[in-house]
Amino acid sequence: MMRLVLVPALFGLLGMPAQSEQKVTLRLIPEGAAGRFAGGLWQQIRLSPEPPEGLRKMPAGIATPLFGILEIGPEEAPTRIFLVVDETEGRSPRLLVDANANGDLTDDPPVVWQAHPYQGRDGQSYAAYRGKAQVQVRYDREVLALGLNFERVDRNDPARAFARNHLLYSADYAREGEITLGDRTFSILLVENAPRGDFRGKRNSPAAGVRLLIDRNENGRFDGRGESYDIAQPFTHNGVTYEAVHVAPSGASFTLRRSVRAVPEIPPPPDLRPGKRAPAFRAKTLAGPEVRFPEDYRGRLVLLYFWASWCGDCLRELPSLTQAYYRFREQGMEILGVSLDFPNARLEPFLKERQMTWQQIYDGRAWTTELAQKYLITSIPAGFLVDGDTGEILALTEDLLHPRLEETLVRALRRKFPPASAEGKESRTASPGAP
Repeated sequence: MMRLVLVPALFGLLGMPAQSEQKVTLRLIPEGAAGRFAGGLWQQIRLSPEPPEGLRKMPAGIATPLFGILEIGPEEAPTRIFLVVDETEGRSPRLLVDANANGDLTDDPPVVWQAHPYQGRDGQSYAAYRGKAQVQVRYDREVLALGLNFERVDRNDPARAFARNHLLYSADYAREGEITLGDRTFSILLVENAPRGDFRGKRNSPAAGVRLLIDRNENGRFDGRGESYDIAQPFTHNGVTYEAVHVAPSGASFTLRRSVRAVPEIPPPPDLRPGKRAPAFRAKTLAGPEVRFPEDYRGRLVLLYFWASWCGDCLRELPSLTQAYYRFREQGMEILGVSLDFPNARLEPFLKERQMTWQQIYDGRAWTTELAQKYLITSIPAGFLVDGDTGEILALTEDLLHPRLEETLVRALRRKFPPASAEGKESRTASPGAP
């Protein structure tokens, strides 16, 4: 609802525009929100064999516990959550979370702590463990359940030794609602980059670390650049600059008003849904030749695949991706990789060892590479299945990862190439990525 605020006559005499205010009320998404936005950061909780003060009770039979403490909630009075990683030899690893923050780890819901096997950079097999929990966080007289994602890396993986003594966590909660800008109403999310449990963000800092996501292109998604704004900074839409003030610590509400500050407007992002056209580009490949996308893939389907050799999730996907490539390439499917590796990465031996023979684009700029910006990449692996003739996007990441990848490719290839002559099939075997 829009509420007009009467401003003094002097305000107009100074040449400043009359301001309107909008009180925005937001609904809590207690868990499952992480799938609706990208760019949340994993945080580290340091683990120690020393039990912390205030932890009163643990289940019996934990021989080698590692203890951690998470403080989450309003900055003035955060809630203290105890955590225990149990990796006792001969037993399945466990994560215990003091979800009700009472210092007793025997009366909380069990955390489903599941192994996620992957192949390390050294070719050895490892397993990370992941789980979810809702923790009870107090906001003055109100207690809210906030969902968190947890991950524990394999302590034997030398490539991830930096996290050996840590538990990783990220936000799985958010706030959702609507705002009116001009004559249009848009869906919004309020999310934290790092789960501090205080939607005001970092105080006295130009970047609060809390993002206001606005579906400006109205495609039902929150696409990053052009739709993501730091809650502490003004933003411009259709020539009008707005700012958010009076943000509640719990994120339940804030006030949106016109700002007297002027900032450049960032255009809404392209609509990258299936059925839309993929942005075209030209880029130099790792092997040297320039590739023109998607026109170099006429007569084929091409999977534009963003990844990095340091990305654990990417490494877990590689076996199924490679298997799909060699199964479907002669049926008309190709891959064009875009590596978000950092400068001086030794990609050639990595690609050879993993039999990744398709073309790769790599410029050493990691997340800031031009194509990552063009395609709004905020997490990897990320993929776009594109028709090389029309440029139409056929499928997105969620349908291009194991175990849905092969099913998606079979369906797309049947649509693209109905039963045809042997001559037609032979014409599809040549491709830019063929060795």
